[in-house]
Amino acid sequence: MYTSAKYKSFIAKEMIEKWESLFLKMNVTSVFENHVHTYKQTYPLKDGKIVTKKSSDSSTESFTYTKVPEQYNQHGIIYVGDGSWGVTFWNVQMDVKNPIFRQIGAFSHVYHVNTRLLNSGTTALELSALGYNSTCGAIYHVEGSKLRILTV
Repeated sequence: MYTSAKYKSFIAKEMIEKWESLFLKMNVTSVFENHVHTYKQTYPLKDGKIVTKKSSDSSTESFTYTKVPEQYNQHGIIYVGDGSWGVTFWNVQMDVKNPIFRQIGAFSHVYHVNTRLLNSGTTALELSALGYNSTCGAIYHVEGSKLRILTV
């Protein structure tokens, strides 16, 4: 839907029109979508527009988005993807100047995801990206990739 490639197919626009309204109706907080095999995280989006770029906390190492189901007009969905662990990179032109992306890049990675119910009754979805350096075989935490979505 929100591809990190510069080329946008007509299908992507149709998918946004058809799927995003359903996601919003069902109170979906994040969507993992994979196609281009590059790395991305969007800001919370609604109808192709950024809902907020401001993190709910003051951390510079992570992005926290607090979603209140009763406040429908502030809802946004964060789109993450496009996993590339073990695939060969192809010559995709990335949409690096598109402001919807909080992070974007072309490197081998996977996501570590944790969901839990906090004592306060808030649901937390926490994720971060792990990268792989094939030259030395090292696994590393992708700087700035920590994402926390809280639904109160």
